[in-house]
Formats: sequence, C-alpha cells, structure tokens
Amino acid sequence: MSGEFSDAGAEYVLNYTNNLIKLTKNGERYYFKEARERLGLRDYIDKSVINFFSEVCADADLERQISESLKHKKNLKKLIRMGEKDDVRSPLHRYLTEGDAQVLGLPPFSDRHQGVGRQFVFYIYGELNNYALNYGVRKGNRQTFLAVRAVAVKKLADILGIGHLVPETRYVKLCLGDRERYGTLEWEAAGFNVAGVPPEERKKHITPQFLRELTNLNVLDVLCHDDDHRANNFHTVANERGEYVGVVSYDNDGPNVFLPSVSIRFGNGLCSAFIGRHGLVARPHLDRGLAESLLKLDRSAVGALAAYLTLSQRMCLWRRIRKMQKAIIRTQRANAAFLLDEWTEEQIQEELSGRFGKTYLQSFLSDCYYHGGAHPYDIC
Repeated sequence: MSGEFSDAGAEYVLNYTNNLIKLTKNGERYYFKEARERLGLRDYIDKSVINFFSEVCADADLERQISESLKHKKNLKKLIRMGEKDDVRSPLHRYLTEGDAQVLGLPPFSDRHQGVGRQFVFYIYGELNNYALNYGVRKGNRQTFLAVRAVAVKKLADILGIGHLVPETRYVKLCLGDRERYGTLEWEAAGFNVAGVPPEERKKHITPQFLRELTNLNVLDVLCHDDDHRANNFHTVANERGEYVGVVSYDNDGPNVFLPSVSIRFGNGLCSAFIGRHGLVARPHLDRGLAESLLKLDRSAVGALAAYLTLSQRMCLWRRIRKMQKAIIRTQRANAAFLLDEWTEEQIQEELSGRFGKTYLQSFLSDCYYHGGAHPYDIC
C-alpha cells in the first residue's frame, strides 16, 4: 500500500501506550502503528526526539533544550527509567501528578512549553515502551513485536468465524510524509468508546445480542491470552435505537497476547477466569455457532499463523484450544442448555446473578467510567 496513503491526512494520537497515526482518506479513517528499525538505545532516543519535533509538533527551542538535557548520561537514565503511568512510585506518575519534568531527565518546561512538553512525554513513553517490548531484536531489523500479535489475533478471529469482532488489520509499507514506513494498518473500529457513559446509563442499553458478542470476545481473549480488554479499550456498537448490540476490539497487541503459556484459567485483571476449577466454562452460556467452529479446529488452524507466531507460541495456542474444546464438551454434558442459538433477557439476568464471578458483562456495567471519557493520565 506504499502509494495509497501518500496524500492522506495524518495526525498523531498520543494518549495510548503506543503511538498511533490516524490517517484519513476519502472519508475513511485508519490507524497506523509503526514498526521502527531497531537502533542502539541512545540513537533510538535521539531519532525519536527528531521525529517528534519534525512530525508531531515543531518547537525548535524546546527541541534544543531536550536534546541538550539528554546529552547528560544521568538524564538519559532518568528518561529510560520513567516507569509506568499507574505505578505511584514511578517518575512518570510523579510527572503526571506534579508536572516536574526534571524527574524524567528533561528540562523544566516553561508555561509556553507545558502543552508541547506533555505531548513529548507521552510520545517518548510510547517509543520507549515499544523498544522494551522488542528486546532481542537485532539492530537494523524491524520491531514487529506488536505487529505480529495484532495480525495474528485478526487471523484467528476470522478462522473462528467471529472476524467482525476485530477490524481489518494488515502489516504494510506506507509512504507518509517524506519517508517509507512499515507497521500495522488497522481500519477504524465501528462503534464508540463507552468510557464516558455512566454505568447506570450503560445498563439501560444492553441487549441479549450484546451479551453474546461480549462472551464471544471473552473466548477469543482466552485463546489469544489477552488479559487487557476492558470497557474502555474496545468499542461498543449500537443500533439505530441506541441499543448496544455488538463490540469491536481494537487493542489486540498487548504484551501478554499469545504469551507462550498453556493456561486458560486467567482473568483480565478485572474479571474472573473463563474456565473454572473443575474444567467447566464458568459462564452460564456460550454461542453455539462459535462453539461448533472452535470444536472443529485442528492443528492446521494453528499452522496458518506460522508467519506471525513462533513455534512455542503456536504450540501453547494449540494447548489452549484443546483445553477450551474439552471445557466446552464437559460443560455441554453437564448442562444440555449451555449452548444457545437465540439469546434472551433471561440470559442477561442469569449472567448478572453473581453465580459466575465477574464476567465481561458485569465489568462493562461497573468499570472504566471516566468523566470526559478518559483517565486523567491518558489525556495528552
């Protein structure tokens, strides 16, 4: 797609863990995440500084100040060790709460530079996070840790017949600005982010169809070992009456996705495990169509992901698939009504009874509400 986006409108989106470029062409929107060339860390940071001030926000004075500051080894170390947003002990958390850029090895930002300075912090955080995830990639190669996961999740969703839960995702070469770039191009996800909708308001709009799609996403996440899906990082799809009828997952390249682990007894940090202690599915029901597609899978389905996943990742994925297949068979034997063709309000009440732990639906109705639609640490 090297020439197809050369004239597209482009803008950076910096309020995520990794930097995105939103592309607009012919009224359609796409999101591009670059797989940068691996360099030595200092060279990588120096190039990141240049890229930010040439592509995101031009400010020659602040660029000079930051470059001068990072020439000092102690300041470079502070930047590299900024930590995570949510870790109250980290320098990054301190910057976000107190505004002191010097804890990150950066010069103090003047009033005129506060806005651009905060954007730079978000940008460099994303670049350093990507660099750390690609540990082991040789210099001169592409940092594809995120790309292979995003593409493999889409491929697996298509194989299972639930591809509509994940936007079209491709690894591409694009011409943007004055240089060629490689990375993942993701079509804009349908729906909207529900983080700005109060939980009590969300409950008014849920439907049986929505519950089915949330449960299907839960299955996909378990198979992919994705433990990072919450109400604020997938889109909710509504019909013309405002009823919630579907979900589209756009955040599919987390660090634990396709982790080489055989475990399927894990939650996403907010929810309970999908498979219970006795090997039964710890949810009241499952969509029959997805179950039948999953039960038909054999090793060839995993082999289809060989271009993206390592041998150990594929072996562990196959073990997770086998465990899921066994859990579905056992649960169906124990409960003849477990698999459903049609979902009703009765299933919603059953899901919310509390007998099945904290499910994706319960999390959707209680978690990740932020006035204004975003956590303060994600506002750039």
